[in-house]
Amino acid sequence: MTRWQFRFKGQDLSKKLSGCFALSLFVVAGLTFYSPGVTPAAAKTHYAPLKLPRLQVPDTNQSLLLKSDNLAYDKETGTATATGNVEIYFDKYTVLADRVTYSPNRDLLTASGNVVMTEPDGNVVYADTVRLSDKFREGNVQTLYTVFTNQARLAAASATREEGNTTVFSKVVYSACKACEKNKGRPLLWQIKADKVVHDKKEKTISYENAKLEFFGVPVLYVPRFSHPDPTVKRKSGFLTPSYTFSDQFGSGVRVPYFWNIAPNVDVTFSPTITTKQGLLADVEFRQRLTNGSYRIRPIGIYQLEPSNFSPGDRRFRGALFSDGEFNINNNWKWGWDVELTSDDTFLRRYNIKDDNTLVSEAYLTGLKGRNYFDVRSYYFQGLRTTDNTNTTPYILPALEYNYIYDKPVLGGEVEVDTSFFNVERDTGADSTRLSTTVSWRKTIKTSSGVVVTPFAQGRGDFYRTNNVATAGGGSDAFARILPIGGVDIRMPWAKSTNSGLHIIEPIAQVIVRPNETKTSRIPNEDSQSFEFGATNLFSIDKFAGVDRFEGGTRANVGLSYTYNNNNSDVWLRAVAGQSFQLGGRNSFGPNTGLENGSSDYVGELYIQPTSNILMSARVRLDDEDFSVKRNELGISGSFDRLSGSVSYTRLAAAPAFGELAASEVINAAASVRLSKEWTAFGNIYYDVKSGFRLQDGVGLSYENECLILSLAYKETFTADRDLEPEKSLFVQITLKTIGGTGFGGGL
Repeated sequence: MTRWQFRFKGQDLSKKLSGCFALSLFVVAGLTFYSPGVTPAAAKTHYAPLKLPRLQVPDTNQSLLLKSDNLAYDKETGTATATGNVEIYFDKYTVLADRVTYSPNRDLLTASGNVVMTEPDGNVVYADTVRLSDKFREGNVQTLYTVFTNQARLAAASATREEGNTTVFSKVVYSACKACEKNKGRPLLWQIKADKVVHDKKEKTISYENAKLEFFGVPVLYVPRFSHPDPTVKRKSGFLTPSYTFSDQFGSGVRVPYFWNIAPNVDVTFSPTITTKQGLLADVEFRQRLTNGSYRIRPIGIYQLEPSNFSPGDRRFRGALFSDGEFNINNNWKWGWDVELTSDDTFLRRYNIKDDNTLVSEAYLTGLKGRNYFDVRSYYFQGLRTTDNTNTTPYILPALEYNYIYDKPVLGGEVEVDTSFFNVERDTGADSTRLSTTVSWRKTIKTSSGVVVTPFAQGRGDFYRTNNVATAGGGSDAFARILPIGGVDIRMPWAKSTNSGLHIIEPIAQVIVRPNETKTSRIPNEDSQSFEFGATNLFSIDKFAGVDRFEGGTRANVGLSYTYNNNNSDVWLRAVAGQSFQLGGRNSFGPNTGLENGSSDYVGELYIQPTSNILMSARVRLDDEDFSVKRNELGISGSFDRLSGSVSYTRLAAAPAFGELAASEVINAAASVRLSKEWTAFGNIYYDVKSGFRLQDGVGLSYENECLILSLAYKETFTADRDLEPEKSLFVQITLKTIGGTGFGGGL
């Protein structure tokens, strides 16, 4: 049999035949479901509309290729008919059908018999019959069935387009679950059904009649009528998915958010939570985007009906304020703020809003251009621990940093300038103002023998103005100090390539000469309070993190690093070990730091990846005399066929000068085991070895297949803080794939 092939370009038939694509594409693009009321999670609500691919009408200027076994044309009626394995290729779309007819006199195009359309994104649309008329403003599709690229499926008994703007679907069914032969006629795990769906393109809305969510064929949710914006609408006012929670603290609660689209660049979300014990928790979030930036304001508050006798602050009114914003001044400068404030220490944790021990509010101005960097910020801290004292908590007005790297060499090396200004004030306690500038020079020299020599020098000047410093006897004080530093860093890397991989051994020696640290009793330590000596900062010029303290005297740092990379796999290893020596001058480091003696503790770290799915790490600090463990951190993580998890062990010696009042020893572990293709068990534990108590633990079970994720988790916390008590919680999370997730949970 002869196969007929025709190409059309820029002709009426090309444009008319493309009309069948228009309706089919419109059918697919129009069906976008929202979950009509699934229960969301207590703490986090995952809500998202089902976004099926938005398809465009093909470009009628593209050429069209038609193939068929037979092609006939009736001169009397003007009807063209293609029959037998009809294939149409147009603008990356394909249509297969048993028969396609077009009658210009009747303005009617019909594709019938096993109609299959494949779109560029891979979606496949099946239909029995497609009819288009009235210049293709009206049309009808019978027995529509669509398979999307994400394997979701949509079926409708019919789809009719009226007046070019409204499409009506009847007997609609949607599901992401596979309707495989093994199902043997049993109902799908879940599906959404609706008697009627109307897409009004002019009003940009999709309306539903008698919508039902079914699990295993059993309706679990019914909504007689509802509507939502179509996929072309990005924002529209309306209610969002409610959420449910329960707790011993406030009883049962329901949260019903409402989104108000004030303008294209302004919106508000009202999220009131009604609780059975404490009343209404108000939560409002206002957002606005401007031409040069955006900002957000979120006040939260409640007037408690049953205040706790142990509640910090006001036992009736409790609340918080969050706000942030950022605006561009030009291409190099921007300014902004981030505000976090609460009425008392435990409000945010009690109502599951935020789980932090310290809130930080700041305002800033930042500039970056070429090798110049400028940043100025003001900070306000709010400590939420029992031991935090508002009167002694500092606020910074301001903290300024400026960095510049010269673009031309100086004496063959690189010159960098760092300047900082720091002003700290308190209601009670020490106040200080500091201006510091450091000029650094460094040059790298590579010798013919492979030795890398890096001489460096620094000159730093600090000016302080202080008040009420206890170690200085109180009162006001003003003084300056100058800190010259010189040194050299010498490394000799040896590399050897073998059949197994590349080995690199690198001995490192470093000598730093500087005067003794001075005037420490006159300077409040604001930015160097925490300290940890390890392999990470072994070769730092100054091991203190801040400016208020610095290393004094002459010091030598020596060590050895080893790196191995396998040639043919992800196997690698890196190890660093070393020691530091005080050669002269006064030692700046106090007890229990590991650097207080002439020779420091031994420090080392090791990272090993023996296979592509296992990573092991170890960090250790050993006493330089008896090798007793002062700090030890071990960790391993891995992922195998069915098992994945991680375990970490941390042991710290007491260091009261730096906040470690007592020795600690904790284990943190988490793991998951895939029991089958769909089922997974998981759990975690945070255990204090020193006291023998669990700090937190949890277990859970999850199920996942091609269309559903279900998770059940149980959690225990054993810490108490004023009106917060140890709690046992249960959470259920469910996600219908391609639609969204929801859940509920709370304290037991």
